[in-house]
Amino acid sequence: MTEFDPIRWLSKYRAKHLGEDHFSLCSFCKHFREDCTCVAFPKGIPGKYLFFDVYHLEKDPSQKGDAVFELSSRFVKEK
Repeated sequence: MTEFDPIRWLSKYRAKHLGEDHFSLCSFCKHFREDCTCVAFPKGIPGKYLFFDVYHLEKDPSQKGDAVFELSSRFVKEK
């Protein structure tokens, strides 16, 4: 199995389904909540992740627990 590349996936998904509007990779994560919080950042996801300055692919020293970006099952096509 090849390693998941969120940048490549997001680019393809945007082009096919959403156009080129700017949005956060966080919204595709299984840990994301509609109020812009998540398991790792229950008081609010830092802007550096919400606005694409940094991708949350490794544990951040300021987060709770070990959760990092994981693609939500609602964006995975069943075979």
